[in-house]
Amino acid sequence: VNHWWMCDEGRYGWKHVHSNERLTEPRRLIDGQHENVEWSELIHHADTVMRQAGRVAAVLSPFLTVEEAYLLAKYVRQVDPDALLAMGPVPIVGEDEKFANGFTIRAEKCPNRRGIEQVLRGFGGAIAWEELPEQLASEGIQALWITGGYPSAWHDETLAQQFADVPNIVMQDIFASPLWNQATLQLPSSAFAERDGSYVNYSDRLQSFRWAVRPPAGARVEGRVYWQLLNMPGMYNARQVLTELGQANSFFAPAIGEVPDVGIDLRVNQLAATS
Repeated sequence: VNHWWMCDEGRYGWKHVHSNERLTEPRRLIDGQHENVEWSELIHHADTVMRQAGRVAAVLSPFLTVEEAYLLAKYVRQVDPDALLAMGPVPIVGEDEKFANGFTIRAEKCPNRRGIEQVLRGFGGAIAWEELPEQLASEGIQALWITGGYPSAWHDETLAQQFADVPNIVMQDIFASPLWNQATLQLPSSAFAERDGSYVNYSDRLQSFRWAVRPPAGARVEGRVYWQLLNMPGMYNARQVLTELGQANSFFAPAIGEVPDVGIDLRVNQLAATS
């Protein structure tokens, strides 16, 4: 063990990216059967469903980048100004493991819980994941957009049944699940190594990164989908989105300029605001 030691979790935690179980077929539920469709048709239909639903909601996964979370929240609030927003479940395994040299392996097994929290705060906050099924029923939600991206199973059939009364479920994920099987529109998505964007860690340090490998054929990066839904010109540009996010949400304001390779401490802006 030395200064550059990498824990086994970091060293081997990428294998799901290349799993043969990855989802690669964009599909739409037609007459009770999921059928393969072209991406252009699927995105157009998803937009139509969301806009015609009246009341909508979205679940922002803690595996999304802050840029993707911002665009999805912006989109659903454009569709429905009162759209419900929630963060997906945060996986916790055991307890934090602290080592003598100050290194800590966090029990929290997702990269961007803090970033998603702050994006949601910029949209007025979010309802708790545990409260979502009840809120969907009481608010008469007709369309629900769910993002996943978890490297392992994150819900079961019992939980999925709590969403069974929602007429339209649009889902983005990398592995099949009970909710995926219920979705009326299935959008295969990307893993962490296949996207550009930024995460915020437990100490409010934002770090940006570039994609390292391409998604498998048939899957599509989430940000690209939201960019298209919002009719933004050109190709998806995470840097452009981060700048917009920093202008719209003061928590991210320090990231408007260049983000160094080591990241940027967003608490600097918070301390300045309280001094």
